[in-house]
Amino acid sequence: MTENNIQDIIDQVIENIIQRRKKKGWTYENMALELGLSPAAYHKIESQTTKLSLKRLLEICEVLEVEIAELFGFSTHKIYNQEFRDHSANKLIQNIYHDNKELTERYINRLEKEIEQLKGKK
Repeated sequence: MTENNIQDIIDQVIENIIQRRKKKGWTYENMALELGLSPAAYHKIESQTTKLSLKRLLEICEVLEVEIAELFGFSTHKIYNQEFRDHSANKLIQNIYHDNKELTERYINRLEKEIEQLKGKK
């Protein structure tokens, strides 16, 4: 990985942090307060005057309520507590989920009818 590639990734992460912060309607002063920093110190992170440490990045993720992968531009979808980044696998899992949902609903309906029948026999 070249120095340019690394800088491009850092630029993308910082830009995604800024976008998420603005989406929440926060100024960099709000972020600084949430992170326990001075506004000037947080502004240095966004302007890349100060290097962003992994620890600080994780704190930012927590404050913004975002997964770290999203800040790197990865799209993840949680299905049954697993993450799938492959769109074809994701589509397959979604289809299985919907099929199972229909079967589960039919099973629940059948059990509810059986319960009503059993209540009627008392």
